[in-house]
Amino acid sequence: MQHNIAIIATSVNIESCDYRRLLNDANSAIFKHMEEIDGAWIRKRLTGTRGEQARLAEHLGISTDKLSKTLRGNRNVQAEEVPLLLDFFNERIVSDTSGESLLLQQIARLNTAGQEVLRRQLDALLATPELVQHGKNTETKD
Repeated sequence: MQHNIAIIATSVNIESCDYRRLLNDANSAIFKHMEEIDGAWIRKRLTGTRGEQARLAEHLGISTDKLSKTLRGNRNVQAEEVPLLLDFFNERIVSDTSGESLLLQQIARLNTAGQEVLRRQLDALLATPELVQHGKNTETKD
C-alpha cells in the first residue's frame, strides 16, 4: 500500500490539492521502518558464522568498522542500506496498516467533491495494469 500512496500523491491535481503535504506524509509512512532496522535488528539475525560480518559489510558497501559501530548502536543504518540488509538476510518488511490509516484519514478530510475527484483518479490508476499489484482485486463498488 505504501507504493500506492506515492502513486496517488503524484497524480493529484496540483491546483486543487496540497500535493507537497501528501508527498511528505507518504514519505513519512514509507520511511517509518527506519527506526525498526538498527544494530539490534541486525545482531538478532546474525548467525555467528565465521566471516559473516565481513560478508555483510561488503554486501552493504561499508567498512567492517562502520558495521561494528552500527551493531554497537554508535551509527545509524542508512536509508540506502535497508534494502541491502533485507536482501542479505532474505527478509522483507511486513507493513502494518499505518500507511492505509494515513491515507484513509486524508481522504476523510476531503469534501464530497474532493473525494469524487480522488475516486476518478484512483479508478484511472487501477485501470492501468502496470500500476496494479498482481493478485489484487481491481474491481470497485459504485
